[in-house]
Amino acid sequence: MGPTSCPPNRLLTAVSPTSFGRGAMAGSVLWILTLAFPVSMLTTGCSAGLRHPDFTAHHSSIHRLSVLTPEIEVYKLTFRGDKQMMYELLEPLAQQAVEELDKALTKRGYEIKPLDLSNEALNAQPELRQNLHTVRTLFAQQLEQYQKRWFTKLRGFRYSIGAEINLFADQAGSDALVMMRCVGFKKTGGEIAKDVAKTVLIMAASLGNVMVYWYPSATLIQLAVIDGNTGDILWYIDNKDQGGFDIAKEKAFRKTVRRLMSKFPKAAAVPAAPSSASLPHSDVPSVREVPPIPAVGSP
Repeated sequence: MGPTSCPPNRLLTAVSPTSFGRGAMAGSVLWILTLAFPVSMLTTGCSAGLRHPDFTAHHSSIHRLSVLTPEIEVYKLTFRGDKQMMYELLEPLAQQAVEELDKALTKRGYEIKPLDLSNEALNAQPELRQNLHTVRTLFAQQLEQYQKRWFTKLRGFRYSIGAEINLFADQAGSDALVMMRCVGFKKTGGEIAKDVAKTVLIMAASLGNVMVYWYPSATLIQLAVIDGNTGDILWYIDNKDQGGFDIAKEKAFRKTVRRLMSKFPKAAAVPAAPSSASLPHSDVPSVREVPPIPAVGSP
C-alpha cells in the first residue's frame, strides 16, 4: 500500500456542475484534470489500514479498549453550495457508531471498557471536556501532518497525540482508545430535482488535494486506535474507497463503521499464568514439617 493511500481530509465541499458559466466550467474542468493524478491516489482507500512501525510490539499488550465519543458533522447542501449543519443527526449517529465499534471489537476478542463522555459527565468535570477538545484537535493536526508528508512509507507511519490521551485511558482502565471522525453531506430530493444534472460534485478537499464523489450524498469516516500510554497512533483506516453513501441511512452507516473496525487485527492471546504443577521442582516452595508444640505443663 502506497504512502498516500489514506490521507485525511478535514473539509468536504459541494459544487453543482450547472452552477458554473461556460468559461468557469472550462477552467474548473482543467483544474480537476490537473489534479487527476493525486485524485486517483487519494481514492484508493485503505484495505487493511496503516500501522505504526512498532505496532506488533504495542498490539501484543492491547486487550482492553475504550471508544471516545465520535466527532461527527453532517451538512445539508443547498443548490448554491451553502451547507447547513443537521444537528438532529449528530447524537443518533454517534450512538450508532459506538455500538458498532463495540460490537466489532468484542468480536475481535477485545474487552470493551466503558468511558462516560456524556454531557452530564463533561459538565461535572470541566477538565474532561477540555481534554476531549484537546485530543480531538491534536488528532486532526496529526492527520494533517500525515497528509502533508507524501512519502510516509519511507519514514514510517509515526504520529502521536501525546500524553493528553492518558486521562481517558486511566479513567476507563483501558490499554488503548478508538477515535473516530466523520463528515457527511447530503442533498434532499427537492434540491437534487433542481439540479439539471441531478447529481452533485462532492469533493473532499484538504491542503490542495481533492477527492471526487459523483453522488448526491457522501460520507467520510476516519478511524484510529491510539496507545493509551504513549499517545501513538497505532492504526488508521478510512472509507475513501466507498464514501458515496447517505450518512442518514442507518443501515449503510452502521455497515461501513463495522466494516472498517473489523479490519483491526484480532486481540493477541492472553498468556496463561503458570500453575505450580508446571513449575520446575526447584521453583516449587517446599513445605517443611513442623513438630507439634507440647502443651504447657507437659514433661
